[in-house]
This record gives sequence, C-alpha cells and structure tokens, in this order.
Amino acid sequence: MAEWISVKDRLPEIDTHVLVYDEHMWWDYAIAKLDKDGCWMDEECCILCPSHWMPLPEPPKGEWQ
Repeated sequence: MAEWISVKDRLPEIDTHVLVYDEHMWWDYAIAKLDKDGCWMDEECCILCPSHWMPLPEPPKGEWQ
C-alpha cells in the first residue's frame, strides 16, 4: 500500500485521479485530481483542499465474473 504524501512535499501529475485526505470534508477522503490551474476537484466538481494524497491502487487483474 502506498504511503500518504503531503501536498507540501509533492503534487501528483495534472489530471491524474488520486485518493486525497481533507479533514474539512464531511467524509475526510475523496478521489480527486489536480487541474492545470492548481485546483483540486472531485467527481462532482467540488473544490477540495487536501493536506495529503496517495496514488490509487491498480485495478484487479483477471476476467470479470
């Protein structure tokens, strides 16, 4: 499992979905991406202010049942 990365240390690639932690959100965690303007957006286009992020895991391998 990946380690949490502080947004102060490093940012993910632009438009790459990652797991973020934002203590100000209702549920603390979200899948989001950083846009070219430096804004963090979730799937519902809400602007987030995460303190940490980590890459998403690889999807399962093999055939779907």
